[in-house]
Amino acid sequence: MPSATHETLIRLVRDEPGFVAALLRRRGMSCVDTSGATLVSENASVLQYAERRVDSVVSLTTPDNVGLVCAVEVQLGKNTDKLFTWPTYVTRLREDTRKPVALLVLCGTDIVAGWAGRPIEVGPGSLIQPIAIGPSDIPRIVDPDAPEATPEMTTLSVILHGNGDGGTDVIDAMNIVYSRMSDQDRAVNYTDYVYRLLSGNALMYLETQMSTHAYPFHSAFTQRYVAQGKAEGEAEGEAKGKAQGKAEAVLDLLHARGVPVSDGEQQHILQCTDHELLTTWLVQAMKAESAAELLEQTA
Repeated sequence: MPSATHETLIRLVRDEPGFVAALLRRRGMSCVDTSGATLVSENASVLQYAERRVDSVVSLTTPDNVGLVCAVEVQLGKNTDKLFTWPTYVTRLREDTRKPVALLVLCGTDIVAGWAGRPIEVGPGSLIQPIAIGPSDIPRIVDPDAPEATPEMTTLSVILHGNGDGGTDVIDAMNIVYSRMSDQDRAVNYTDYVYRLLSGNALMYLETQMSTHAYPFHSAFTQRYVAQGKAEGEAEGEAKGKAQGKAEAVLDLLHARGVPVSDGEQQHILQCTDHELLTTWLVQAMKAESAAELLEQTA
């Protein structure tokens, strides 16, 4: 199952496909435009070819109008199987789109980036060259006015550098960048991404900032989590209510049959929240001669 980091990085690409162009430009591919990028439908054949699935595909524009298709993969650890599947993505995309194809690999560590960035030999004289990006390729954004301080690059900066030394400076810059976003719903989404991946002192610092600074996206983020917690609480309360009803039905049946039930046995039944066990008790209560027998038979 993909990790939270894996899913977050892919969501970042899908939220803003133009971010892929910005990453490629950082690696010297100045021919791609940061505008006009579009996400290729997940129904495209290459995304599901041979029961394999590329993380995301972005179509980019170029000044010569030829365009470029980029297969985006997130790689958090070394996996030699990828050296065989990645070339498949590239060649199938090239066949399907009739356009040049790049393979961009977002890596969790520089060691993985070094491994993923090696040329893949698919045969004599035939190579696939992944473009691997690791933490050292992503700027540590502490100046919200820096040219590279886009919302997406800032988010990636916090994800990769926020838990390290000087992480509080990165978080401070992030707050200002997010407060300037015209789409505050997206700012809330990006805050959610960061919130889920920060830990320890960095997470505590972010929570402190959110409680002491009145940025609009802070309030919206908090309201979202309050609503989510309320919904989860209501669902939990509904489940507990159903369990309580079953437990009372078990006791009512025992009492109706004249089966003695001690205070301790009654509490034991009422405190049970296992719906399957309560259903079993309900059936057994129709013939059990005592509450002790009921509990012993289903212990």
